[in-house]
Amino acid sequence: MRSFSFPPSVAVITVILLALTGLAAWLAESGTALPLRLGIVALAMAWIKGFLVAEHFMELRHAPLYLRLFVQLWLALACGGLMMVFW
Repeated sequence: MRSFSFPPSVAVITVILLALTGLAAWLAESGTALPLRLGIVALAMAWIKGFLVAEHFMELRHAPLYLRLFVQLWLALACGGLMMVFW
């Protein structure tokens, strides 16, 4: 039986994603921030998570620049559109 190990970068990115998810859940449950600020923070964390997933798990870091920029533009538009709901 062969053992399989992930590269260290995958483990680090996974821990960062889990930490951001836990932080978002904690912020939502604590209720200490104003709803608008909480929305901004939650969407910023979602954008960071989307960036990390796209760059590391979808292998966009090896893709052409135009494709990377398109994905970042899509993330910005999605987060901006959701932000309009909170505004």
